[in-house]
Amino acid sequence: MRRIWKTASGRAAGRGLRRAAILVPGVAGLLTAAVMSATAATAPPPSTLSANGVLSYPSYLQSPDGHYHLVVTKNGNLDQTIPGIRTLWSTGTYKYPGARAVMQVNGSLVIYDPTNTAVWSSNSPTVGCPRLVLQNDGNLVIYGDTAAGWSNGARVNKMIAGDLLKSGWSLYSKAPESYRLTMLRGGNLALLDGSGTELWSTKTWSHPGAYASMQTDGNLVVYDKTGHALWSTATNGHPGAYLEMLGNGNVDLIAPGGTVLWRSHTYHKGSGVSLAPRAPAPVTCPAPTPPAPPVTTTTTTTAPVVTVPVPVPVPTPKPRPHALRIRLTISWTYDRATTRLRKVKVGTFPYRTKLEVQCKGRGCPRHRGKDTAKGIHGVHTLLHALVGRRYKAGNKVILTLQAPGYREERAELDIRWGAKPRARLLR
Repeated sequence: MRRIWKTASGRAAGRGLRRAAILVPGVAGLLTAAVMSATAATAPPPSTLSANGVLSYPSYLQSPDGHYHLVVTKNGNLDQTIPGIRTLWSTGTYKYPGARAVMQVNGSLVIYDPTNTAVWSSNSPTVGCPRLVLQNDGNLVIYGDTAAGWSNGARVNKMIAGDLLKSGWSLYSKAPESYRLTMLRGGNLALLDGSGTELWSTKTWSHPGAYASMQTDGNLVVYDKTGHALWSTATNGHPGAYLEMLGNGNVDLIAPGGTVLWRSHTYHKGSGVSLAPRAPAPVTCPAPTPPAPPVTTTTTTTAPVVTVPVPVPVPTPKPRPHALRIRLTISWTYDRATTRLRKVKVGTFPYRTKLEVQCKGRGCPRHRGKDTAKGIHGVHTLLHALVGRRYKAGNKVILTLQAPGYREERAELDIRWGAKPRARLLR
C-alpha cells in the first residue's frame, strides 16, 4: 500500500497544513478509467416517461444530473441504478425476458410480458395526467396534476463502500430535504443549503473532472481526473464505513458500529429552504387512438348490393393476480424448547405491501394476536421488532403478505423441540 500526501490548497498550504489520503492498491486506476470514459455528444436520455409512454430494453430514463438510471433489463427487470455501481430498487420481474414498462393514463406503472400479461403494477391511480419522473434525489415518482401519487422511496442520502460522486452529482438530506452535498464541476466537494450558500467544502477548486470515492477501507477521498488524491477524511482502517447526509445539516462518516469517524460540523447551519423537488406543471394527456373502422362484408344478389357492417369486438383482458415473490430470510437460534428469532432479511416488495404476523399456541411472546404493518417503512419496522422474540416448541407463527393486484401469500413456521423451525406455504 502506498501513501500519498497532499498539501491543502490556497492559504492553508502556506501554513504547512496537510492531510493524508491512503489509496487502496489498484482502485485509483479503475476509478480514473470510469470517470474519464468518453461519452458521445448526444442529447441526454429523458428523465420523464409521459402517459402512454413505453420503456423497453435498451432505452432508459436518466435523472437530470445523470446520477441515476431507470432501465428495463434483458431479463425483464425494471431496475433503478447508480450506473456501473449498484442497484437501488427493482421490480423483481427478472423471469420475463422481453417485458416492457408502460406509464398508463390511469396513473399506474405496469410491466407487461411479451404476451401482454401484466406481471407487476404500482397500483397508483392519480388525479390528472400522470408522468413518471426520475429525480436528482434518487426518488422515482408518479405525479398527477399537482401531487405525487406513488414513489419507490429510493431517495439516496448515503455513500456506501464502492460508491462514487462524479462531477455534477449530489446527495440530498432527508427529513428535511434542505441540504445537498455536490461534486461541483470545478472539482470542489461542497455542502450547500437550500438557498445555494456553501456551508463546507474540501477546497479542491481548479480540478475539473474530479470525483469523490467512498473507499472499501473506510476513507472518503477526492481524486482528480488522473487518479491523484486531492483530499481525504483520513478514516482508512474502517472497512464498511459509510457517509450519511443528516437532516440537521451535518455530514457524518460512520463506522459499521455507529461511531462517527469524521463530521462536517455544520449542525443546523443554513437557510432551511427546502430542496425537495416540486410536482411538474399539469399537462393534458394525449387523446386515445381512434378505433379501426369496422370490417364490412358485401353480398351480391339480383337485388341491390347490401353492405352489412360486422363490428369486431375487442376483448378486455381480465387482470390476473400474480405472486408477490418476496424473498424473506429468517435466522434462528434454538436450545431444546426455546427458539429465538435472531435476524430477518427481506428483499424488494411492492410499495403498498401489508404484513401480518400471528403466533398461535401456549408460550407465545407477550405480543399475542396479530401484528400488522403497511408500506415499506412499516414492514421494515415490524420485521426489525421481531428480532429477539422467543418462541416455545409447539408454537406456530403465521406470516401473511398482501398487496393490491397480487395473490395473498401465507407461510406457517412450526417451532420444534431442539431443531430449526419448519416452514411451509399455506394456500
